[in-house]
Amino acid sequence: FYLSGDDIWFKAYLVDAQTGTLSQNSSRILYAELISPESKILMRRILYVDSTGCSIGDFKLKENAVSGKYRIRAYTKWMLNFGDVFAFEKEIEVKNISGEPELTDTKKTRKNKKNSQSEKRTDFEDVEMEFFPESGSLIMNVENTVAFKAVDRSGKSREVSGGVFNSKGDTVALFASEYLGMGKFMFTPQKGENYYAFFMPEGIPYLFSVELPEAVSAGFVINITEHDTVFYMNIKTNAETLEKFQEKKIFLDFRHLENQLFSYEMVMETDSVTAFFPKSMLPAGITCITLYDESAKPYCERLVYVENRNRINVEIEPAGDTVSIIKLTDDKKQPVRAHLSMSIVSKAVPDENFDIETYFWLESEIKGKIEQPAAYFDTANANRFKNMNLLLLTQGWRDFVWKHVANDTTDFAGYYMEHGLQISGYVKRGKKPCINADIYMYFPHFGIDKGVGVTQTDSAGNYNFGQTDFWGEQSMFINFKSKKNKYAEEIFVNPLCMQAEHFPVKILEKYEIDNIYASPAENRKSDYKLTDTVVLDAVTITGKNRKEWFLFDMEPTLKDEKRWESLDFYVYGKLPGVLIKYDQVRYNFYNIYGEKMKNSVLPSKISLKEIEKVKIYKYKDQIIPISAEKELTRTVYIADVYARVNKFTKQHYSTMVMGPHGLIAIDSPEYNAFTPVLNGYYEKRKFYTPKFHSNADIKEYFGTYFWQADIRTGANGEGSVAYNPEKQPSGKIRIEGLTDDGIPFAVKLK
Repeated sequence: FYLSGDDIWFKAYLVDAQTGTLSQNSSRILYAELISPESKILMRRILYVDSTGCSIGDFKLKENAVSGKYRIRAYTKWMLNFGDVFAFEKEIEVKNISGEPELTDTKKTRKNKKNSQSEKRTDFEDVEMEFFPESGSLIMNVENTVAFKAVDRSGKSREVSGGVFNSKGDTVALFASEYLGMGKFMFTPQKGENYYAFFMPEGIPYLFSVELPEAVSAGFVINITEHDTVFYMNIKTNAETLEKFQEKKIFLDFRHLENQLFSYEMVMETDSVTAFFPKSMLPAGITCITLYDESAKPYCERLVYVENRNRINVEIEPAGDTVSIIKLTDDKKQPVRAHLSMSIVSKAVPDENFDIETYFWLESEIKGKIEQPAAYFDTANANRFKNMNLLLLTQGWRDFVWKHVANDTTDFAGYYMEHGLQISGYVKRGKKPCINADIYMYFPHFGIDKGVGVTQTDSAGNYNFGQTDFWGEQSMFINFKSKKNKYAEEIFVNPLCMQAEHFPVKILEKYEIDNIYASPAENRKSDYKLTDTVVLDAVTITGKNRKEWFLFDMEPTLKDEKRWESLDFYVYGKLPGVLIKYDQVRYNFYNIYGEKMKNSVLPSKISLKEIEKVKIYKYKDQIIPISAEKELTRTVYIADVYARVNKFTKQHYSTMVMGPHGLIAIDSPEYNAFTPVLNGYYEKRKFYTPKFHSNADIKEYFGTYFWQADIRTGANGEGSVAYNPEKQPSGKIRIEGLTDDGIPFAVKLK
């Protein structure tokens, strides 16, 4: 639950679906999205997954965020090969505290009329009920267990009662929901009969009807009952099926997560076979039991749940004024290694029934929204196992994810694991690719030693500088030269990460999206197209019959200071066409007469914060000595640089103005260049812990006032947290995490 203007802080755990443990050798790019009630992607974070498989990020809600149900979705590119089955999604509530926009009288009338109609439809027309035969289909002449679930049009459960009737109007079964609109009954469908259910929602004097699924003539039913530490399993069929499977083997396959646990072989000698197996044979969580024939054809499927037997104990012991030790142990008092986070929220914040434990044990394996998931894990709830069985019979009834996953992914969408950011693109001249064009890259963020790259385009005009991981918004320079010294007409930089359109949001209303990668229209030109934002248009430098050409004045702004940092980066960014190749760039200061100045300082050592103004001139036919044997004629840029503060100039010169003198930069008319700004990984913000002067301040505060996500316990089970419960304000303390063995845990402390 959040208020408009709040910060949403989160920690992500990337988990291997086959082992349940943190994934340390897979994708390194995680996409996290905040989705509005109108199914619009409001914000998108591209996060770096560290070597432990964890990542940290946040969303900042706008002050005018509308009230409603928002969603947070997270996934990697690799997950898209399997549709939306593995993507994480969580619903959150946002309340606008600044007041909703006032409606006109006409709009109020329409809204009230719409609400009135909605309430009427909810009560009398929009209660739906679905029936789920246990383990698959209704089988003729076999006693079947049938589960059901009733919900209203908003998806909220409705308690119901009613009966099942055949086509003659005879009652064959009566039923009533037992928990959150779910229940079950038993009956034996007969050949040639159709069955209907009539039911009445609680508190509504209105009768609904729905047709039951049609029964099939052949098949199997897996009926499972639970008693303390044992599952009893009864496999039933009819005479028609038994005749086909006489003396033939059938197989029960037990799977957990994406792994096969074991297989059980049997022969159906009668129409009913009973077996049992201890719960200790199965791991914690959901296990899928599937019945196959000898040709590996599946017939029916049933889910069972085993409660986690390895509970994690959490203790906090003060170790200083603002430091405590978090200690994790198992039921045997042995230390536990884990990654975890800790938050403290005010007592006014409503409790939520969702945590990492309910997600990993249940919600990641069950389709659809689960109402009150925490109730299935509440040890004080004596009916939790009975209710869990109803949930598995209903929402766990349909096809399960392992059927759609295989080791061979050749039939999937073709998404590869992203191990890092890739700077790549292609070059075109007209409709043809530029082949074997020289591409030079300079990334100031990494400096001269690591920030220089040289490559060539391939037969399709593509280039790739390889993996380049960085955070935040950074500028780079790219120069290129075609094989025949012809200018390219189009230069493209590929998105560093997958675009949001590749994975559409589940539509609630109209699907819309903010195009994160689109450039502002005023910065786009038809002859140069960049996926990322363009800072400078490409410029072709050609000779003129002038000895001197004044270009422009530049006064560095605060934005320039943040982006360029030093003088050399700034000048390069403002001068398209400068050749960024490490062995051909010369940093020298000259006076206006071309005489080299003494005691000059490298431009890379001059902070842009100390520069007041830069005047750019362009000269032609300058002789630049490269070596004693060779001289080159090049276009020369001269930058008259004026200092902002006296301290800097006195250190190097006798006057406040660093001119008339300039920075020499070499350019070749055969080259073309541009300067895009690229967005790397999201730079996580630092959580600000508010300071309270009294208990009254705490009571009036609403929201999160402590958050630490990078807690790691070692071999001794201990980790440090910047909080002392004896000296710092307390509220609802929540600790969640995942052990190195793949056990999720969530603890609430008072």
